[in-house]
Amino acid sequence: MVIERRNFQRVYDLTHRVMPEWDDERDLVSQAEAEIIMLDNSARSLGIFREQWLADYYRLKRPALAAWREARAEQQQIIAVHVEKLGNLWLHADLLPLLERALAGKLTATHSAVLSPFDPVVWDRKRAEQLFDFSYRLECYIPAPKRQYGYFVLPLLHRGQLVGRMGCQNASPDRHP
Repeated sequence: MVIERRNFQRVYDLTHRVMPEWDDERDLVSQAEAEIIMLDNSARSLGIFREQWLADYYRLKRPALAAWREARAEQQQIIAVHVEKLGNLWLHADLLPLLERALAGKLTATHSAVLSPFDPVVWDRKRAEQLFDFSYRLECYIPAPKRQYGYFVLPLLHRGQLVGRMGCQNASPDRHP
């Protein structure tokens, strides 16, 4: 387990010294239980979601999405919603107060930011394209002749929309092309 960080380096120790009260027999969850917990957290974190978006949040390979959706819908933990231009999506019940505020016009996006290529808003490229109609790729891994925007381009978020890209360059003379 990680007990601390020193100069950005993780320092590890044995579980029984870090958490003496831990008992594998009592506290360890199965892979299936862990996936359910992660899918629940994904649903809360994404806001509105399509079923296929959930697995990518934790990079889960083959979670039992249909069984999870059926169980959570039956328990009314997720609610089917229709979003203009996006169609049928799901919403975690914990987020209903936010939906009500948005529908009443009391929730407005005011924030602007330059996003990291690994920001949750854009890390699932297909989701970003479906949700924001914004195609984004980190082009430093693409051969130079095939790049569309540049070596290191960052997405721009403005008032809840992905509105553009900002090209970043190293000012040193021996920089990457």
